Amino acid sequence: MFNTNARMGYDAPYTMIPNAFIDLYMSAENPIFTLVYIDLYRHCAASSKDTGVKRVADRLQILESDVIKALKYWQRKGLIELSEGGDLNVVFLEIKPEASSPVDAVLETDSEMSPAVKPAITKPAYSREELEMYRNESKEIRDLFLMAERELGKLLSFNDMNALFSMYDWLKLPAQVIERLVTYCSETGRANMRYIERVAVDWAENGVYTVDSANSYIDAFNNDYHAIMKAFGHSRRSPTPVETRLMKKWIGEMRMPLDVILEACDRTIMQIGQPKFSYADKILERWNESGIKTPQDVIAEEEKFYAAREKSAEAAKAQKRVRSTRVNRFANFKQREWNYDQIEKLEQRMLSDGVALEK
Repeated sequence: MFNTNARMGYDAPYTMIPNAFIDLYMSAENPIFTLVYIDLYRHCAASSKDTGVKRVADRLQILESDVIKALKYWQRKGLIELSEGGDLNVVFLEIKPEASSPVDAVLETDSEMSPAVKPAITKPAYSREELEMYRNESKEIRDLFLMAERELGKLLSFNDMNALFSMYDWLKLPAQVIERLVTYCSETGRANMRYIERVAVDWAENGVYTVDSANSYIDAFNNDYHAIMKAFGHSRRSPTPVETRLMKKWIGEMRMPLDVILEACDRTIMQIGQPKFSYADKILERWNESGIKTPQDVIAEEEKFYAAREKSAEAAKAQKRVRSTRVNRFANFKQREWNYDQIEKLEQRMLSDGVALEK
């Protein structure tokens, strides 16, 4: 908690910011550092208990490490004093006009800006000083590091602490969720920090921010994912990122029951002779569009398909019979048989009669 001498009541409708700060620092400093100073000034001035590092970071929507950087920066500038004990205490000092110049401030704050300010697209890196401060000042972080050392069976390196703290600070995973994550990876024989980081990013992307949701996510991965991999003959290896994405789609987005997914896996192998996730995905997409959600729906759809195919075949046969009948009627038409001798005699008689009439 941050403490300072109270200047006014917490419910006061305004906060008195020194003119010297506005004139010398506010327009030239890293905006994040300025926001931290003003936020702390507003709350510390009222002796508020709402001034922990995490609360400040949450209010300003920045990384907790940036709050620490801001505190260290203002301490170096002589604007505050930090006394480290059970809590982190902040005392605001009088700002002297010659304390700094805007040009110096710009040059220094450029190097202080963390990846989160630029913004935080990639994992930020933390200094040994920052990590040591968090270990000393935050019991939650200290307990997290100690738990990870016990679970991984080794002393954490600087890179290990950087990775764990980034899960807490950058990915915003609660310490209890990170502990569950480390335990899970250790239990499955993947107790290396690189793998733990990948799983942490996956959990953050899928909104796993409570221990209960973590346990549910683990159960789904261990049971459903393993069953699907086994159906495709891959029970001895972990799924690839593409395979994991498709399985999440089937289970999470489509909400397909596991037995329906396994049926699609079986049909994939029967139809193309190989375990191809993309082919199974097409089957499940078609079923999802048709509203198929149970094995009974699959059977009903299959019966409907075969009935329609049989009906189509019967219609084709009937049409063929009609065409055959028409051809046969024409082919069986009995042609007249002519007696050309009689025709010739008849022609001669008609000619003779015509000559006689002319006479």
